[in-house]
Amino acid sequence: MLLHLQPGLLSQLQELIYGQCSLRFSPSRMINLETQIRERIEARGLSSLEDYFSLLQKDLHEFDTLIEGITTKETHFFRLPGQFEALRKEVLPWIEDRLSQEAQRRVAEGIRERTRNIPLRIWSAGCATGEEPYSIAMAVMEGLRYSRAWKVEILASDISQEAVKTASLGSYEAGDLAQIPAGYQEKYMRTVNDRLVMADGIKDKVSFRVFNLRKLNGEREKLYDFVKIDGNREYINLYGRFDAIFCRNVMIYFDIPAQQRLVDGLYACLRPGGYLFTGDAELLYIYEHNFKSIDYERTIFYRKPE
Repeated sequence: MLLHLQPGLLSQLQELIYGQCSLRFSPSRMINLETQIRERIEARGLSSLEDYFSLLQKDLHEFDTLIEGITTKETHFFRLPGQFEALRKEVLPWIEDRLSQEAQRRVAEGIRERTRNIPLRIWSAGCATGEEPYSIAMAVMEGLRYSRAWKVEILASDISQEAVKTASLGSYEAGDLAQIPAGYQEKYMRTVNDRLVMADGIKDKVSFRVFNLRKLNGEREKLYDFVKIDGNREYINLYGRFDAIFCRNVMIYFDIPAQQRLVDGLYACLRPGGYLFTGDAELLYIYEHNFKSIDYERTIFYRKPE
C-alpha cells in the first residue's frame, strides 16, 4: 500500500528544503521528491510523513541523505565540449597573458615573489562525481603554453558529501570515458584493477569540498565554510578569487530569486576579467548582471569586465 503524504506537511517539507538549499521542485521533479521521501521513511523504519518531517528537523545526516537522493548527479567527462574548447583556445591564452603581465609588473615594482608557480584559480561549483573538474584540469594542462610557470588550483565543490567522496577517488569505469578527447587517457590516466584512475599530476590540482551554494553572496570580507573529505572545515574568502568558474546545471534547481542571488555571488567571486561558464539551459539574459556575453563558435559564456 502506497504511503499517503499529507499535502500540508509535504509543503512544509519543501519549505524546509528551500530554506536550507534554495531548491524548488517543478511538477516533474515532485515525483522524484515524493519517491525519495517514501524510500527514506521505509529505510528509517518510520510510519508517517509527520515522523519523517520531525526527524529531518533534528537529524542533519538524514537531511543530507535526502538531498543527495533528489539532486541529479548525471554528468560525464567534457560535457558541453565547446566550452572546454573555448577554455583551451580562447580563455586560457587571455588569462595567461594577463597574469603574466601582473607578475612582471609586481617584480618591476620591487615586490619580491616567485615568477614560477603563479596561481591560476578555477572553481567547479557543483562538481558531482568529479568528471567536470578533472576535465577542466586536463583542458588547462593542454591549453597553457608554459604549464610549469603556473600553480593550477581547481576548487571542486558539491552539496552532496557522497558525490564529493566519490569524486576525490578519481576512479572510473572505462565506459565512463567515451567523451574524453583522443590521447588524453594515455597522458592523464592510468589503469588500476580494471579501472582508469586520474594521474597524480591531475588529481593534485583539484581540491574537493562540500559546500552549499545557497550561502554564496557578494560580501567582500566573508569567509565561507567548506568541509573537507576528512570532515575538517576550511574557511575561504571567495571574493575576487577565481580566474574562471564553471557553474553548470545548478541554477535549474533554484527559483528566480535564488538564481539571481547565485549570479550575483558568482560575479563577486571572479577576478576582474574572469570568466563564467553556465549550463546550456542557463543563459543569463533573464537576470540583472554586468557580465559581458561571449559567443565563441556557437558557445556562449561570460566575462566580468576589468
